[in-house]
Amino acid sequence: MAGIPYTVNTEDSTSPADNNVASNGAAEIRGLKSKLNNVFGILFTAAGTADAMTATLPAFTTGLKVIGIPIGENTVVLPTLNGIPIVKRNVIAGNIIPLVAGDYNAGNLFSFTGMAAGYLGAPAWVLNAPDNNRPFVPGTKQTVYVGGVDANGLSQFFLAAIGTTTAAAGGPLYATCTAGENENYWGNATLYTWTDLNINGQMYLGINIDSAGVFTGAFSTTLAPIYQWGGNPSTVNGQYTYNIAIGKMFKGNGVSADQVYAVFIGEVTVAAGVISVVTCYALNGKYRSPPVAIVSGTSVVVDTNIGCIPMEVSQKLVCTTAEHGYSIGDVITNFSNNSAGTHVATVAINKNTITMLPGTAANAYYALHKVTGAQVALTNANWNQYVDVNRGW
Repeated sequence: MAGIPYTVNTEDSTSPADNNVASNGAAEIRGLKSKLNNVFGILFTAAGTADAMTATLPAFTTGLKVIGIPIGENTVVLPTLNGIPIVKRNVIAGNIIPLVAGDYNAGNLFSFTGMAAGYLGAPAWVLNAPDNNRPFVPGTKQTVYVGGVDANGLSQFFLAAIGTTTAAAGGPLYATCTAGENENYWGNATLYTWTDLNINGQMYLGINIDSAGVFTGAFSTTLAPIYQWGGNPSTVNGQYTYNIAIGKMFKGNGVSADQVYAVFIGEVTVAAGVISVVTCYALNGKYRSPPVAIVSGTSVVVDTNIGCIPMEVSQKLVCTTAEHGYSIGDVITNFSNNSAGTHVATVAINKNTITMLPGTAANAYYALHKVTGAQVALTNANWNQYVDVNRGW
């Protein structure tokens, strides 16, 4: 495939700037996707054989970056991707050299960069960091880091038919689970299904990944996973506990808790024995909500779908009509709900939602003048509000 949509939370990206939210939001998403493709590469699905892979990719050019999971382990020193040799850089001398058998495999996600004169003056793909079989490493632990999203930027990598008891793959995903310290297991899953989702209440959905990056099955539980900074994991039978500080997931068996290699990727709400709501957790544990209008005394609930209480939440206001020294597109934080500036704006945090709470006065928010520093009342119609959310680990 030529690139699965992404969601990201980037402080240095262009902030929502005006009232044309739909068009500007679409342009921003396209821009962010382009930036991600430039940085991480275009995601591809490999076909052919391990030593002669094929994929649907843009025209080969110097600097083209692509990422994908190979068909298998290379057995020759000059395997190919779309007929172009794959080579590597000698990490000591810096020169381009052939591979050795096993430099890439089907268990992990690898990246390749095109070079017009990459090997002996001819075009070649350079396998990134193959010297110790290191693939692309995501920056966030215990998460799906590449997967599909819907039109609103929310994750949509598995589907469940409302009124049924089954959830299944909505497309390929790439996930990571932490095995302790600096060890991460990461891999892809394309064929995964959860059945018997018929117990009223919340059911939590996860997948298992082994040390080779191989997806080994999907599971569900009615016990909400516990995320704690430290301490002993729960020994309750079937209870999953993730200790953040040491980066390990445990599962209780009624007597003790054993380390497992699992990651929760979503949940479903079950009512009257069938699925009524489907929630896929946010990619990379991050989310930025679309900017919305400010209405005094009217709370705004945002579906963030983080899956646990996040460590970092920031409500922001973006200027849509210039006032008080602020220009269109300026973003502010640290504002208040009263003219004295003594009531900091309140945000209510849940594991899957954030609620923004504008004040009840005609001017819901107050801030400092951009130039003079004087306390000023912000005109509701001149600003939009949104939140940035980061799970934090």
